[in-house]
Amino acid sequence: MAESSQVQLDRYPGAGTTVYYPITNAANNGSGLIRLTITNPTTIAWATGQQIYVYGIVGTTEANGFWTITVINDTTVDLQGSTFTNAYSSGGRVQTAGTWTKPSWAQYVRLILIGGGGSGGGGAKVASGNSGTGGGGGGGGGVVDITIAASQFNNTETYSVAASVSGAAGGTASPSSGTPGNNGNTTTFTVNAIGTLTAYGGGGGIGGGTGTASGGAGAGLSGSASTTTAGANNGANSSASSTSIQGGGAGGGNCTTTVNSVGGSAPFGAAGGGSGGRKTSAPGYENGAAGGASRDVNGGAGGTANGTSTTVQGGAGTAGTGARPGSGGGGGAASDGSNSVTKSGNGGSGGTPGGGGGGGGGGLNDTTDGGDGGAGGRGEIWVISYEEDPLLAGANLNIPIRLRSLTESWRIG
Repeated sequence: MAESSQVQLDRYPGAGTTVYYPITNAANNGSGLIRLTITNPTTIAWATGQQIYVYGIVGTTEANGFWTITVINDTTVDLQGSTFTNAYSSGGRVQTAGTWTKPSWAQYVRLILIGGGGSGGGGAKVASGNSGTGGGGGGGGGVVDITIAASQFNNTETYSVAASVSGAAGGTASPSSGTPGNNGNTTTFTVNAIGTLTAYGGGGGIGGGTGTASGGAGAGLSGSASTTTAGANNGANSSASSTSIQGGGAGGGNCTTTVNSVGGSAPFGAAGGGSGGRKTSAPGYENGAAGGASRDVNGGAGGTANGTSTTVQGGAGTAGTGARPGSGGGGGAASDGSNSVTKSGNGGSGGTPGGGGGGGGGGLNDTTDGGDGGAGGRGEIWVISYEEDPLLAGANLNIPIRLRSLTESWRIG
């Protein structure tokens, strides 16, 4: 690039804790607008004129997208400019939205969007003579990486970054199944001339029980006809590496008759979490499986069966370097209560951004509770603005640049 050429990096990490808000209803407000009822456990101070991102609604699908809201009360908002058409069926989430401002000198803009990882399922708690599985690992988030002429953007555009989702609880009653993990949140960015680009979240791992505990499906890539939806719960019961260039890896699963499986890897997307360790009918107790690798970082290690309160835990996934996604968390191990352990190993958290959480280990009645699933990694956005065509200037778009600060302009010569 020429001496005077500018490159600006704007990085937007998702929240490290769950800050999405479930939707419980969508209805006509009496004047034809869509009115949403939102679960608001933290009593967020919604403000009229605030922008939000709505996704995942079944039935009133016209509500999905970016909106400016009018506040009715702490749990009810109207979507300005909307038209209520279809009856609400189920589901939906709200995320708060942000605004990006295009540099006046920009000629090209590269967008890297990473979806959130699904969380791991909790491990089952079963009797000594029965088999019970650990939880399935969460799927990895998908990635969108695209370079667009700056003229295609408005001066300001709206984005939403996936927050982390919490891991699922292991079984505590005698006997009981583990709780299913949560689907990862989506990351979005609106481009005026194209529409909303979406990096989907990975699926949550199924909770452990007396049968198969499936891993969460890896997320797909926006724009591909076969993978335009988020990874669903109840993916394949064995790990699967991503076959999409930028899709996420599936979470590892297990069943009562086979060895636990590692999380799926992904060449460019985030990796899936490993499955939690089984408790067999012998009885026997198994290690947790490792999380999947994501490009240049290895997954978290699986926990050690009947280990100490420390070694029974699944290892956390590793954060990605630069704009690359994280690896999957390792599965927690099963425990018979040795070493004064009262709970089987928890799954490791997915590496940021986008890694799937590991599944919790299976527990033994009256001795150890099932381990909890690991949290899914948050999402992230990188916006790189170029004053010159980066290809003509010799920039390598296949190698993400490394972060120098949260928002920085510098000159390259």
